[in-house]
Amino acid sequence: MVVWHVSGHLAAGNHLALEKVGFTKDSADPKGGKIIRDADGNPTGLVEEQAVLAFMALMPRPTPEQVVQSVDKMQQYYASMGITTAQEGQTLASYMPLFLGAADRQQLILDLVSYPKWTDYQNLVDGKLAISDAKNFPASATDISYKNHLRIGGIKITVDGSPQGKTA
Repeated sequence: MVVWHVSGHLAAGNHLALEKVGFTKDSADPKGGKIIRDADGNPTGLVEEQAVLAFMALMPRPTPEQVVQSVDKMQQYYASMGITTAQEGQTLASYMPLFLGAADRQQLILDLVSYPKWTDYQNLVDGKLAISDAKNFPASATDISYKNHLRIGGIKITVDGSPQGKTA
């Protein structure tokens, strides 16, 4: 079992999760991450920053259909509360085709502002994604126009920590 902090910067895993990812007393902290340990050096299950990614690899990935359904449910909920704009704070390249498809099908009822992960951004603007409609996405973070309720708001750069975990 693994529990994530809403920020994504912190997680806690039980003994089985630690075993599955190979975090032991002898494990080095992952680059950019930290395994919290007890007084004897044994992992407690708490991890910070890049160490969280090991636990994420254990999670089943949602299908594209499940992501689209989640986006639809989220939009309906937000709209019911009077919210008209949402943001995706770290859009992975694998999710961009889903957002582009929703925009092309005019399924977005909210304005969606995307912040591509900095390592993926160049692939977006260079058209290296395995999607035929990448040309419809803004070629620059300075292009702030919406295309069917979708636009890039900037680029997600992750080089620090989080205020929640006091790792910044």
